[in-house]
Amino acid sequence: MEKSKRNALIVLGISLLLCVCMGLVDAILSPPYAVKSAIKLVLFGAVPVIYLLCTKSLSARQLFSLEKKHLALALPLAGGVFAVIMIAFFALRGFIDFSSITDSVTSDAGVTRENFVFVALYIALVNSLLEEFFFRGFCFFCMLPLGTPFAYIASSLLFSAYHIAFMDGWLSPFIFALALLGMAIGGCIFAFLNHKTKSLLPSWFVHMASNLATNLIGIIMFYNLL
Repeated sequence: MEKSKRNALIVLGISLLLCVCMGLVDAILSPPYAVKSAIKLVLFGAVPVIYLLCTKSLSARQLFSLEKKHLALALPLAGGVFAVIMIAFFALRGFIDFSSITDSVTSDAGVTRENFVFVALYIALVNSLLEEFFFRGFCFFCMLPLGTPFAYIASSLLFSAYHIAFMDGWLSPFIFALALLGMAIGGCIFAFLNHKTKSLLPSWFVHMASNLATNLIGIIMFYNLL
């Protein structure tokens, strides 16, 4: 077996293991958000960085490069994603028990009305970059030797499945399945941006817009603005 394919299989195994570990942290330990964020930084940040440094698989300069044509591609898409999420929220809000979501977030993660804005900013700016680095920079790019379709599907399914642990119980089965499908499609869109531009930054902008929309929905829920 070629070395590149062997390394890609190792990345697949590491990615699955790290996602399972993070899922267990979410589903079983349910630590305060600050603790969970620190664990996630280690699992999704430090571990992949150590692997990439040891194997010299990717260039940091390449991953964080940015050209004007990349912005022309990413920014309109980011605005579209923001609009779609907000429209979906207002269209589906009658089918979602938002009180159970806020209760779950408050009791399980220690997120309150007082600290929600700070948590929202962290999610939008830092957490989105961390997830892009892990699911696209580490998973997608490093699994390309196994075939482009495989890299798209595997990285997107991992991205979607990762969110099962903390979304479980929030939504009806139909809306839950729809949300997971939407995240898988979103993962493919992010991977497409990475593949086209060879950079993480365009997909990070779109991911940021997605998180800003969901955080705005969170602010509406937490502060009863509707």
